[in-house]
Amino acid sequence: MKQKVIAAFLTVMALLGPIAMAVDLGDYPSFLFEKGNLDAYVVVGTGAAGADAAGLASDVAGAIDIAVRLAGESYTEVSTSGGTSVSGGESQDLDLGDRLNDTDNFGNTLEDDDLAGLQDAQVTIDIGSVDNDYDVHDEVRLGNNAGSPVTALLAVDTALTGAVASVDEDWKDSVVLASKSGSMGYYYVFDDTLVAGNYLANATEDDPITLDFLGKTLEITAATATSLTAQVGDEVSLNAGDSVTVGSKAVKLENVGSGGSVLVSVDGVTATIGADSSKTVNGVEVKNKDTFYSDTFSERQAVLIVGVDATKTYSDGDEYIGQDEDDPDWVWDLASLNGASPRLGILWDQNKDDPEDGAPMLGGSDPCYHFPNDFAKVCLDKVSTTDYQTYEFKDSTEELFDEGGSVTLSSSASVVLLKSMGGTKDGFKLTVGSTTYESDQVAIQVNNSGSGGSGVNVYYKDHENGNKFKKALNNVTSSGALKLNYQDAQPTLTVTTTNLAGTSQLKMNLTLESDTGDDVLFYFEESSATSSGFTYVGHSDSDSTQASDLLYGDTAGAERDVSGYEEDVRTGDGVVLLDPDSNSPSDTYKLKLPADFGTDFEVTVVAYGPGTTATSGTGGKVKQVVPVTSAVAKLDTEVPAPASVGKDLVLVGGPAVNRLTAQVMGLTFPHYGGQGGLPYAEGEGYVSYHANGFATGQDVVTVQGWSAENTRAAASVLQQFASFVSKLDGQTAVKVTGSATSPVVSGA
Repeated sequence: MKQKVIAAFLTVMALLGPIAMAVDLGDYPSFLFEKGNLDAYVVVGTGAAGADAAGLASDVAGAIDIAVRLAGESYTEVSTSGGTSVSGGESQDLDLGDRLNDTDNFGNTLEDDDLAGLQDAQVTIDIGSVDNDYDVHDEVRLGNNAGSPVTALLAVDTALTGAVASVDEDWKDSVVLASKSGSMGYYYVFDDTLVAGNYLANATEDDPITLDFLGKTLEITAATATSLTAQVGDEVSLNAGDSVTVGSKAVKLENVGSGGSVLVSVDGVTATIGADSSKTVNGVEVKNKDTFYSDTFSERQAVLIVGVDATKTYSDGDEYIGQDEDDPDWVWDLASLNGASPRLGILWDQNKDDPEDGAPMLGGSDPCYHFPNDFAKVCLDKVSTTDYQTYEFKDSTEELFDEGGSVTLSSSASVVLLKSMGGTKDGFKLTVGSTTYESDQVAIQVNNSGSGGSGVNVYYKDHENGNKFKKALNNVTSSGALKLNYQDAQPTLTVTTTNLAGTSQLKMNLTLESDTGDDVLFYFEESSATSSGFTYVGHSDSDSTQASDLLYGDTAGAERDVSGYEEDVRTGDGVVLLDPDSNSPSDTYKLKLPADFGTDFEVTVVAYGPGTTATSGTGGKVKQVVPVTSAVAKLDTEVPAPASVGKDLVLVGGPAVNRLTAQVMGLTFPHYGGQGGLPYAEGEGYVSYHANGFATGQDVVTVQGWSAENTRAAASVLQQFASFVSKLDGQTAVKVTGSATSPVVSGA
């Protein structure tokens, strides 16, 4: 229950100072909802003695109309992370801990049909008298390929998954793309075997082999089995007097000689370079590749190769062109260049598996691995949900009742209290036989008569009937009846108990069962064999000893102890364990459960090629309809104490047939129209709003009429409330005439 806060104030009212803003029928049905979830019962009168069956059936039909419409208004706000719309790229949704090259993810190799801009073409090699065309294509290779130079792992990782990244709390709750050296590569692949005389090792300066490699021209002028000499500078064509910037320096073609030599300057330092020769000028290597001479100065031209190195020899394992010689990201992978099937590619040469190494991180400044020339890249894009429910497990003292709630079993029991935070009343599901209880709080008590516990009793807080902790399970030593419950996420929280070795002192584990392989285990211990309760969390009070209080793993006795972690960390199911070290001294465990749990919690990874286009989304919140699965309809006899029901109420039927209608109107049940005292007359229906109807903060709406037909017409107004907003606005009661199919609303 709640009082609706009206968000829009008239300017003139604001000038008058604080004003109590009233709720009225114009606000229907918003005041019946809490955070988008229906928080009300539709109550039908069972009728006074002598009431006719047809009339009661008509009231039920009207109540159904109202309830169905209310159910359709129930929603939850779901965050959308935006993400990227990709055209010409490859996008895959991976589980945490997944390897990118798994067959159901990207696989080992991406080609032109996967990434736009990768070539599938022909190349001509013309050396001496040997002139042939060969089919070629580009490949981007990912992760641990059998029979390939790409032999290391590339995976989506967290602080706890450890698929590639080191298990380290310094990753915090981040999602990272962790890599090992050799986990990515680019290859220029010859689909045809080369003819003798066309081997890469046959290339010379006079007969170079020119390839489109990583989106740029690679001109090979010499090679051995595992090395090549290539033009590595930029090829530029300049007219005499023109210049180009290389790094921060201006390279200018000053003049072209009739014999093929050129005069160049680099930031004012001049040099003459002969035909087909190279020279380093002021730190820039310039190769005179070709010239055109004319008597007219402005028509003279030269083709120059300029760069820190114009040509360079690289061996297998050397830094790729433009990479740091001492610490390259990418290195050459060269083999069999003197044969018919050469291997010509580059390999990733870094380990990004430690928090200090700077692996791409979701939400970071650059969540991508970039291939040279930005020819391709592999990026983290988004997670499947940004919606979380926070849970808290702690010691507490609570009053406990029997199943019916009428007998107090303990006025101040020491319990483990499990709470879903944030106002939701269904954060837990507890199934006992064929009955499922929903609540935001669960209490677990040692079943102890003073001589040591043998198991635990489990209680749920019944918000609909007195807000009491009612017993659901008695003396259990192992139970999977309890589930966390947030949107589609419903992981099991298994309860298991045993006694400490050689004692009757009880210990309990709550195990959050994994959907992906590794459980989270929360430990609790009875303070003494005669304490009859859990008075602290973990192995000791205020966690003076934290060891093994909070474990993560899938093998008993070999789990990872995260009790002393000082950071929020993420499990392989997407769950975030909140700062165990800080929470433990206050005898508390805290976690955040994602709306997509386990295999439903996915990370979108996108591979881009040179022709891939992408548009980033902004994200935000959208309303998602939530089915109403709990009881909505009640009979008036099922709500004997409306003040403590914990719900708002819509009462269908007049004071002659609905006990609660009579009660909220201050009339003695049953009260008929002929007895007077009703605010409507024969032939009229009536809809009224009662603030604080039976209890403070409880909103009550009555739907009634002189006859059953009149009640049905009034119900149809609420079913079609959007069509009558102008008539309902500002009113706490209205009269309804006409029929259920054509109701007419007027002021009361």
